[in-house]
Amino acid sequence: MPTTSTNTLVFPRISHDSSNESQTKVILNVFLAFQLFGLVGLSVILFTAAVTRSWKHPSWINFCVAWILSCTSYLLLIGRPLHYVPPQQLCLAQAVLVYTVPTLTASATLSLVLHIFRMVQIRGEREGKFLTVSLVVFPYLAAAGMMTISLVIALNDPETVRRTPTGLYCNMANEIPGKVSAGVVTIVMLICIFVEAMTGLKVKKNWTLLKSSASLARSTSTTTTTTTATSGTRSRNGSSSSASAVTHSTRPSNHIRTATTTASGTQEETNPRTDSLIVLTIKVLVFSVFSVFAVILGIFFTFTPHHGPALNIVLSLIPVAAVLVFGTQRDLLHAWASGFRRLRDLLISSFGCFTKGSSVLHRRRMRGSWKGRRNHASTESQEKMVVPQDAPANVSEGPSSPTQVGSSSSCVSKGVLEDC
Repeated sequence: MPTTSTNTLVFPRISHDSSNESQTKVILNVFLAFQLFGLVGLSVILFTAAVTRSWKHPSWINFCVAWILSCTSYLLLIGRPLHYVPPQQLCLAQAVLVYTVPTLTASATLSLVLHIFRMVQIRGEREGKFLTVSLVVFPYLAAAGMMTISLVIALNDPETVRRTPTGLYCNMANEIPGKVSAGVVTIVMLICIFVEAMTGLKVKKNWTLLKSSASLARSTSTTTTTTTATSGTRSRNGSSSSASAVTHSTRPSNHIRTATTTASGTQEETNPRTDSLIVLTIKVLVFSVFSVFAVILGIFFTFTPHHGPALNIVLSLIPVAAVLVFGTQRDLLHAWASGFRRLRDLLISSFGCFTKGSSVLHRRRMRGSWKGRRNHASTESQEKMVVPQDAPANVSEGPSSPTQVGSSSSCVSKGVLEDC
């Protein structure tokens, strides 16, 4: 049994040339920035979909979760310098994840593409629970298999774990995990391209039916809304038909589904979501362009043991493309616009209440100070007009002439009684 070192990692020497090191730092920062953008963007998209309670298929949610895990695995060394030597456990974990997440994201993309292909066929039956569960579980089963292969190789030969010469992440000097991962990703993405091509043909064939179904769903929804408003008006007027009108308006969704199913003969659950389905299908087809890039990169990684950092930069652009493509859906944009408007109104109202409260407080303070000055002045005047009880007799008896009255008054007002 060969002895292996458990406390040291093998790291290739990075050149200490200033120009080469600065270029490597730029590549590292760009790579991490793209991965961080993908992580934050997809997390915001997933959080928005959960908060707004907008209906999303589990395969769509699974797609976002897979890319979030992928971006997280590449960011385990973020904030570390270029010559930082990570702990063995951390580097081993990242090396295993780096070979696992490409299989996870490729399989999640295939599940989403299969779901879209299933939905655009305009059939009457529903998508069964078994198919939905299979689309969700399949990516994780494939990723678990790839993780097992990588983990076994890493544990049997820990010295193969290393940090890449560019310092982007940790991987293995053993080429088996990389070749297996690239081969699996290539096969899965080739299947994705085939299914996406079939989906494009289906959309082109059923485009008229899809648009008519969407228009019928919108018109039925508008009619039901008008009926609900009318029934509410009748119930307020107290007419005899208000009870039946209210009964009809309490379950408008059933009428929407029944009318749409009778007119178009399609599945009643998918008609209200036809617009979203069309938009999502177009976005998946746009994202398929990056599937072609993934296939090319997979073939290159399979047959080329050494590759430069430029290919890693191209690889890091895929989560950025996922954010830009799937983050511009109409319901998400409306939710963000509504949230920004509410935040703006809240800030304006808070600032208005603050300024209004400050002005009211200032007026109250000014009014209180004015009242205080007025009360103080009246108190002083009353104190000056009070005649002391121990005044002389000639003053209390009153003056005998007008001149004496004037002098007495002036003396009293001055408070000087001795001179009178």
